[in-house]
Amino acid sequence: MAKLNDVVIGKRIRQARQDLSFTQEEVAAGIGITRDKYANIESGRTACSLNDAKALCDYLGLDIQELLKSDNSSLEGLILFREGREAEDEKLLDYSDSIFRELMGQKELYMKNIRKEGQFKNV
Repeated sequence: MAKLNDVVIGKRIRQARQDLSFTQEEVAAGIGITRDKYANIESGRTACSLNDAKALCDYLGLDIQELLKSDNSSLEGLILFREGREAEDEKLLDYSDSIFRELMGQKELYMKNIRKEGQFKNV
């Protein structure tokens, strides 16, 4: 199983490639590896060696520090959390929806009580 960081690095590489409208074949040929190896790096199934990372950064115009940084608490972390987990996502959405509905019901009750007590006439 791929490590989280390998998957994040692969996503960064894929995004850079897509931003430049390159194919996997073009990038692989440009850095001297097979398309299969490149596809495995991009998907996170294979860890990217330092030599390959340097070659990819040179070819795609990336900063190697940005590529290899380990902070995945941003959007990338959310993307990784969501991928391939539709059933859990549905449960999470249902749970979030029920919490939202409960809070809205409590707000309505609170507003009714305030109106009854005459604290706020325009609420």
